[in-house]
Amino acid sequence: MKADHRSLSTPAQPAPVDPFVRPAIHRDLDAILAVQRAAFGREQEADLVAALLSSGHAVCNLVALLDQQVVGHVLFTLVQAPEGARLVGLAPLAVAPSAQQNGIGAALVFYAWPMLRDAGFDGVVVVGDPAYYARFGFVPASQWGLSCAQALKPAHFLACPLAPDALARIQPGAVTYAAEFDGV
Repeated sequence: MKADHRSLSTPAQPAPVDPFVRPAIHRDLDAILAVQRAAFGREQEADLVAALLSSGHAVCNLVALLDQQVVGHVLFTLVQAPEGARLVGLAPLAVAPSAQQNGIGAALVFYAWPMLRDAGFDGVVVVGDPAYYARFGFVPASQWGLSCAQALKPAHFLACPLAPDALARIQPGAVTYAAEFDGV
C-alpha cells in the first residue's frame, strides 16, 4: 500500500503577488509618504522623498499597487559620479509591512531597469544591505573603483550595471548623493 503524502503538513508559503507597477503621479504623494513611514518606522525616509521630489533630483519615481492601493515605492535620483559615468542612486525602496515578502520590492526595481537603461544610464548605485541587493545584481561598487563618503560602511556601497560591461569603461572615483541624503 502506498503512503498518502497529501496528509503531511507543510508550512504555508505566501503566494507571490503580481503588483501593478507604474510611474508615480502627484496624487500618489500622501500614499507614498505613508508607505515610507510604515516601512521604516520613522519620518526620515518620508521627509527625504518629499525633499528629493521637490528639488528636481528624481529621475524615476515608481509605485506598486495592489487592489488599487499604493503598497510600494522606489525612487531613483541623480548622483554626482566620476567623469563620463552616468549613474543614478536607488533610494529609498519601501514596501508596506503588510505587503512585504511578496516580491513587490523586486517588481519595482526590475520595472525600472529598462527605463533607466533607455534613458542612457550606465548603472545604479545604492547604500544598503549587500545580502538583500545581491538579488538585483548589485555587487560592491569598489569592484569598479567607486566609493561614497555618505556610505558609513564601505561594503554597503553597491553598484549594478544596466548593461554588460557598462561600468567597466567608467573612471574610478567618488560618487556623491544629493545633499538631501546627508540628514538620513
